Amino acid sequence: RIMTYAPVWRLKRHPGIRMVYDTGFTLPMSSVSARLYRKAACEAVERLSRHLKEKFPLNYAGLQISGQNSAEWFYMMSQSENLSGYDVSTRDAFRDWLKAHGDPDWSTAEVPSSAQRHLKEKDARLLEFARFRQREMASFLVELGAAAKRGSRGEALTFFFYGYSWEIGGVTAGAGETGHFDFAWLVANAHEKIDGF
Repeated sequence: RIMTYAPVWRLKRHPGIRMVYDTGFTLPMSSVSARLYRKAACEAVERLSRHLKEKFPLNYAGLQISGQNSAEWFYMMSQSENLSGYDVSTRDAFRDWLKAHGDPDWSTAEVPSSAQRHLKEKDARLLEFARFRQREMASFLVELGAAAKRGSRGEALTFFFYGYSWEIGGVTAGAGETGHFDFAWLVANAHEKIDGF
């Protein structure tokens, strides 16, 4: 079991990759949407997997890759009323998502406000943001799984904690804040990258 948290030195060198909350509070943890972090994490997982395969060819079975809240790949603090996603990385990735989905206002789009996200009734933009956040988490797991497979030449297993739809479905701010609700897409795209959840 390995952790994929960004090291302190990287967070200091690149403060823009840190998670930012609606109150302005930042966590010493990388945003899942920070492409710099994602790339570095995948490179590290691939190197580790290669090292283990070469060093322990008969004993290396695979990796259980962990990250985010409780190392179980739901957004940090998503079980509280605190809302994450106010970092530049998330905004920019959301704009890219909107552009890819044909939204004419993609270039000036902002992350929905805290007040909007706490509304019971969700409009189209709020629903799109929730879909985006689920895909951000799920796609990162596929990238990490692929990295581990490359490192082991496809011979090691990869596992993730993900898909707690029952356990975290009733969180205060809404299930969409967790990142655990894109399981169908994840399973469809996990072939030859992820072996178990």
